[in-house]
Amino acid sequence: MLRSGVKFTSVCAVLLGALVLAVTAGWAPAQEQVFQPMGVGGGGAIFAPSVSPYDSNFMLISTDMGGCYRSYDSGKSWTQIPFTQIAAGAGLRALFLKDEVYWQGTAVWQSPLLKVSKDKGKTWTALSDKYPWGGDGIKHLAAVEAVPMVLLAGNNKGLWRSADKGKTWEAIAPEGTKCSGITVLGDRVLAARGGDLAESRDGGKTWKSIPVAAAKGKDLLAVAGGAEQGAGPGSVLYTIAQDVGTLQSLDDGKTWALVQPWDQQNDVQMAANQTQIAYTAQSDSAGRSAFVTSDKGKTWQNAFPPQEPESKLDWTQIEMKWDYRIMGAGLCVSPSDAKLVMVSSIGDAYVSHNAGKSWVPLTTADASLPLQAGNPYKRWKTNGLQVTGCYSFHVDPNDKDRFFAGHSDVGLLRSIDGGATWSTLSYRGSPWGNSFYQIAFDPFVKNRVYAAASNTHDIPDWRLIDDLPTPQTGGVVISEDGGDTWKRLWALSPEKVITSICVDAKASKDKDQVVLYAAAYDDGIYKSTDSGKTWTKKSNGLGYPGNARVHRVIVHPESGNVYAVIVGRKHNREFRVPGGLWKSSDGGETWTDLTAEIKLMWPAGYFSINPRDEQSILLSASGGPGCDEQGGVWKTTDGGKTWKHTLTGEAAGKYYPPNVIQAWDICYNAADPSIAYLGTVFHGLWYSHDGGDTWKPFKEFPHGSAMSAQTDPRDPKRILVSTFGGGLWRGPYLPPEEMK
Repeated sequence: MLRSGVKFTSVCAVLLGALVLAVTAGWAPAQEQVFQPMGVGGGGAIFAPSVSPYDSNFMLISTDMGGCYRSYDSGKSWTQIPFTQIAAGAGLRALFLKDEVYWQGTAVWQSPLLKVSKDKGKTWTALSDKYPWGGDGIKHLAAVEAVPMVLLAGNNKGLWRSADKGKTWEAIAPEGTKCSGITVLGDRVLAARGGDLAESRDGGKTWKSIPVAAAKGKDLLAVAGGAEQGAGPGSVLYTIAQDVGTLQSLDDGKTWALVQPWDQQNDVQMAANQTQIAYTAQSDSAGRSAFVTSDKGKTWQNAFPPQEPESKLDWTQIEMKWDYRIMGAGLCVSPSDAKLVMVSSIGDAYVSHNAGKSWVPLTTADASLPLQAGNPYKRWKTNGLQVTGCYSFHVDPNDKDRFFAGHSDVGLLRSIDGGATWSTLSYRGSPWGNSFYQIAFDPFVKNRVYAAASNTHDIPDWRLIDDLPTPQTGGVVISEDGGDTWKRLWALSPEKVITSICVDAKASKDKDQVVLYAAAYDDGIYKSTDSGKTWTKKSNGLGYPGNARVHRVIVHPESGNVYAVIVGRKHNREFRVPGGLWKSSDGGETWTDLTAEIKLMWPAGYFSINPRDEQSILLSASGGPGCDEQGGVWKTTDGGKTWKHTLTGEAAGKYYPPNVIQAWDICYNAADPSIAYLGTVFHGLWYSHDGGDTWKPFKEFPHGSAMSAQTDPRDPKRILVSTFGGGLWRGPYLPPEEMK
């Protein structure tokens, strides 16, 4: 996810520019959703909304966490396109033609691929396996819909033309020419190229410059145009000049005048079939505002951010008080309906059907749900467009309909209706609201809940297994009312990120003597025997020198043994100190390395103990520089004496590239431990039929970065799946064909 002042990179952003995935031969074509979204909408950066000029109900949108989504009802509901078809639109608005849609996806560690869909966004095919723009991808795509059709593509380094539907491309501008926008009016093409506005009348074969004296020699940032009857007399053209403002021509480009002074606007959009309405926006980190003219540029008004009571606001604004930073290509106007406009921002997206007078969220199913008995807070539900990262999912042991979901960036969410609707709990007294890594329930007091919270988010992604940003923040918080309110219980001084909290119910004596363990990332294990009032470090023999990055700690409910997993630690791109899994049989006084035999350089930070056999443990690991071959799943059946590598990157790569696997959580199915699940960063959700000995991809799961899966307490034939950037999902515990 992308938040202002928080981060622009995530697990994959450092490794590959963004969490991005693409089609691979051999995977089944897209089908109706087997898994249903169940979280809250939005919550992360949303890019490049777009709408078909032929069907205003058909919309596409992408996110910074890899997800690409389609809507057939004008944004009221969204379906995630399977990551094996297309993912990570990479800031490019989709190009809708009458019978085809062109969009950009990016393969792991490969250059972006321009793709086409001929079934309204259900399935996608790459036009070629190689493009002249290399790893940069394109930012602008347009078509001259003549015979033969011509595609035009541009980015900050060039401008290209294809006359064979994208199979081959030729450069139509000198190498290094910056393209800031392309617009087509009939057979006329206009392109903003640095400080030059260029025009073509032959499908991009030849170009001539249009002087724009009013730009004062500054770069042109965008271009748009419209005409009541196609190109020619009566058309209106717009461009934006850096530090000058919005310029307009009413005489086919012969003369230009300033119609909107500079206010950091860097994008201009309008429907090409009219001349009265146009929009500008401060997109791509330039600001938060969009503007509209409804009188052919004579006057301009603020159209965005939305204002109550005319508009409905998303939960990220009402609950989290986030600001509206408009994302790259975040302004979109319907090419055929000037009053239909969309804006996507850092945590949500909106649509207006009246030229920006009022807005409704594209990221929330209903922004006005009534209050709920037993819940003092507003509640929200997704419409399918989810962009949250959920690190832990917990079911209240006293109420199977009461769910807690610990998220990165949006903190803790709670549902009291089995996941149908959700309320935010993060900023109800906790000094750390950004990330709730894990929670634990008191064994004696029904509504007492402990949580590991921090304002440092996304541990343990690729970036945060290196040096942590400073200062670190975090501690343990407690709620005495089932999560309604929170207060600080304990923190180290100086603070460390607390990534895990668990209760030793067997050793706890009463409500004032509950035994707790907490994992301090970078500082080992701490223990409390008085319900969190005081804490003592318990790290004797835990970890290797230079790596005390404990990510998860659990206590076996029957034996009382304590287990802790330490993630990998790297410096730049080099892993120098192993991590692994440790066990204590004396309440944390001493620790034994269970993975000394295999010396994993990058344990993913997760493990699972067979609920019917403590000797059987599954451990997830990631492949990285110098340890590619270690990624996947490791299994022991003798308590750690020996280990078997049961899923490798090479095996995963046969289903989907790359041949390096990076893992998230791993879990036995509580109802049937012969079944297990693995979440991965690139390869989606995986499952095992034989307790982790062999693995298969759960092809029906749509998001590429599945984090964890666990049995639905209300239905053992279903599972609840969390993702890094795709929210929460509910679906069958096995693929449908295996449940017959």
